[in-house]
Amino acid sequence: MLSTWKKYRLGDLSTKITKGTTPSTVGGKFLDSGINYIKSEAVSYEGRIDTSTFVYIDEETHEKLRRSQLEKDDILFSMAGIFLGKTGIVKPEMLPANTNQALAIIRLNKTLADPKFVQLFLRMPDTVRFVNNMSAQSAQPNINLEEVGSLELDLPPLYEQQAIAEILSAFDDKIELNHQMNKTLEEMANALYKHWFIDFGPFKNGKFIESELGMIPEGWKAQKLQDITEVITKGTTPTTLKKQFVQTGVNFIKVESITESGSFLTSKFAYIDDETDNLLKRSKILKDDVLITIAGTIGRIAIVPEYILPANTNQAIGIVRANQTLVSPIYLMQSLKNNVIREQLFSNVVESVQANLSLGVIGSTVVVVPDLEHRLVSSALDRLKELYSLIEQNMVENQNLEAVRDYLLPKLISGEIRVKDADKALKEIV
Repeated sequence: MLSTWKKYRLGDLSTKITKGTTPSTVGGKFLDSGINYIKSEAVSYEGRIDTSTFVYIDEETHEKLRRSQLEKDDILFSMAGIFLGKTGIVKPEMLPANTNQALAIIRLNKTLADPKFVQLFLRMPDTVRFVNNMSAQSAQPNINLEEVGSLELDLPPLYEQQAIAEILSAFDDKIELNHQMNKTLEEMANALYKHWFIDFGPFKNGKFIESELGMIPEGWKAQKLQDITEVITKGTTPTTLKKQFVQTGVNFIKVESITESGSFLTSKFAYIDDETDNLLKRSKILKDDVLITIAGTIGRIAIVPEYILPANTNQAIGIVRANQTLVSPIYLMQSLKNNVIREQLFSNVVESVQANLSLGVIGSTVVVVPDLEHRLVSSALDRLKELYSLIEQNMVENQNLEAVRDYLLPKLISGEIRVKDADKALKEIV
């Protein structure tokens, strides 16, 4: 440890370490709008708080839960559940807000510690591993507030904490901006798809014909997925071949690797070696394959971009490979997200030990297939491709930014690289 750095317990740096309460314990309930209520699933190992997952409580319940009312720069830290050590910093635009007992609230003495610096320490892989190893091994792993306060970290002077946080936060800010841009691009793609292929806006003055899915433009067809695809299959867990996951190698995608919105969380990928990948030939993933989660969590849908390849997957994920002479992969992905199609799929989910959607049901699902030769259809599909190309570019940039940030994070936090040498270190690795 550098001479100007000092070791502290997190509790000694905090004015408050507490946790929340479930609203039902004070007679409250969740509402469609009101005071933001943040659950553990809102925070991530990337240090983000996902506002789309917020639920809401009323003013009266918020007042009763006074202990867990949040303030600007509070650090939220997951302390119960299978994913311990996720973090997020409360921003002014999230307030007023409250939280539950699965999240610790760490409120720092800002004359000693910079919240962004401390959160960066908590995000380090070594810290996350340590927290998960100290958790009680029970049906629901957890750590208590005393254990959160006992975490030790080395602190440089406050000005250096702030300088380190500024360098690393610049990466996070750009990554967050790209996420927001992608959200906007996805909304544009969804709106375009709805206008052209659900509402048939540009075709309303043309001829329509009756189909299994209602009236559709002349020249279009209602077809089963099995008739417009090359492959409908699913993966295999490596352990069935007596193979194990490895530290690095071919990306292996699980259900938790795919978000509700259809993007990929590379931090949730597992890895297999080349030999295992070759043995699992059936489930090798190609660019533009459409993935759909079919076991446990049903119906998460994503289209495979180039940057995650090579990749493979397990039996909880279905692989739908379009016959591109008959249907566009992006159109197919958008169609599977369509509420009418999702109702077809979900009405055939089998509930046993866990929910399951069979490959046969996917294959027999009927979708509307537009006439690819039509000039307007071709124009709309080209625009969809452009939007998803921009999304992929942003995700590739984020992957590169994350790699650089994750390289610098432990080195700056530990003092191995000093702030004055950060630019030199960046030039060496970029």
